[in-house]
Order: sequence, then C-alpha cells, then structure tokens
Amino acid sequence: MLSFSKFNEKFSERHHKKLKNICEPLFTSLGLNSFYYQTINKNGNLCSICTEPELMDYYFVEHKMYQHNPFITQFSEINSGIYFHQSVQDDDFQSTAKSLQDKFEISFSCLFTRKTDDICHEFGFGRSPERSNIDLLIINNVGIINSFIDYFESEMRSVIHDMHHNPISLKNDPSLYQKPKGILASVDLDRSKKLAFIKKIAPEHFYEGIDRLTKRERACIRHILKGKSASQIAAELYLSERTVEGYVENIKNKLGCHSKQKLIEILQIYSGLHLI
Repeated sequence: MLSFSKFNEKFSERHHKKLKNICEPLFTSLGLNSFYYQTINKNGNLCSICTEPELMDYYFVEHKMYQHNPFITQFSEINSGIYFHQSVQDDDFQSTAKSLQDKFEISFSCLFTRKTDDICHEFGFGRSPERSNIDLLIINNVGIINSFIDYFESEMRSVIHDMHHNPISLKNDPSLYQKPKGILASVDLDRSKKLAFIKKIAPEHFYEGIDRLTKRERACIRHILKGKSASQIAAELYLSERTVEGYVENIKNKLGCHSKQKLIEILQIYSGLHLI
C-alpha cells in the first residue's frame, strides 16, 4: 500500500503528460479544463489520478479534503450514473469544492460513476468556474462522454492495472466509518424495479440468467459491447483467449442466446439500464 504522496508521485506526476494528451479532445472540443479518474472499493482501497498533480497533493496530502467527499467515504450510497456536485447537500463538501475552484480555477461539476458490487469507478470532469453552460453540453452529449471513458480506460489500461495493485488504503481512516448522511440523491432505479419494468413492457427481453452472471463474465461483456474480439478481450483482462471464449459461451447459455447478434442486442439493453 502506498501513501497519498507516493501514489501521486508514482501515477499523477509520472503519467500526467500522457493523461493530458488523452484528454485533449475533452479540452478542445467540449471546453473542459481538467479530468480525474478514481476508484474506491468496499474494502476502502482508493486509487486516484488527475491531469493536475499539484491539485492532488493539495486535496489529498496537504488538506485531507477527501474526508469530506461522499464519493470516497460513502461507498454503499453510490450508484452507477451521473452526479452533479452542486446537488450534494453538504457544507463541508461544497467548501472543499469552493477551495479548489478558487486556487486552481477548476470546478469539478460533473461525475460519471460505474459501480459493481466490489468497486466504483468514478470519472470527474472539470471546467472553468464561469463556464456553467458546459454542464448542459455534457448532459446533451452523454454518448460522447461515455465513448471518451472507454477510450481513456483502453489507453491507460496498464497504468490502471498498476494502480489497482498499489492502492492507498483508507481502511483505518475514521472518515470511512461515519454514518451515511443521505446526501447522495439516488441517480438510479432499484435493480428489482428495472427487471420488473423489462418483464412488464418487453417480456421477450427478460432473462433471469442475468443475475447469474459472474464478475468475470460481466467484465467480458463490457468489452464485447465495445466490439472487441476474444483475443483483444483476453489481452485487456490478462486472460487466455480460450478462457475468454469459455466465458462467452457461458454468457450465451445463461441468457439463452444462440447467435452473437442476438447476444449483443440483449446485452445493449441491459447495459443501457446499468444491469450488467
């Protein structure tokens, strides 16, 4: 396990030029000026990388602002979806956001989250404080933002893999064990309600096997939906091609799909509802 300062030195400082190059389309096309990626898992292991290493030192090392960030300290309360920071009704959180805005002229207004049972992946997008219109631009271009996230994960795959093997441990940090304040408004429907919705309006697309998919099978699905081959998925997940092919067959069997076209059709529906 690494300290905050060592982690920032090893990842944000070492890779910030590469990260900025990856983020160049965000900055030139959408008018954003900063990006960060972080993960927090249910055991309190944190990874975080940002286009501004000095901001990371200020936030995590100098002022320990992460202790007031519910997207780090309240794992159980986070859902997959999109959050706007101004909607978080917590004075301490808003105070740290104002401090970052004043010092670095960055307002992290929007956060995309992708959560599984074990880990939450968070993608933060920053803009100049006076450019609040960019928030609407993001909402109207969610597909573009999600495409960027996929691109970022692909380009930074080896770095992300290394980060997850050298996390910062917060398991002894008291901020992780505070009673949830209920300040994160739900951004998603309950899973059972989604499944009931599908069963009601599109029973032909309701597959009970969706809840029997394993963590590895779900990981394969995310790459299948990106159009990747078995060999490409194997490289991404550090598995053999034969193992990936076995996972794909298991997925087909569980969902009752006998063709790749039908499989992708079903996976797109369930992915769009954050059910896989």
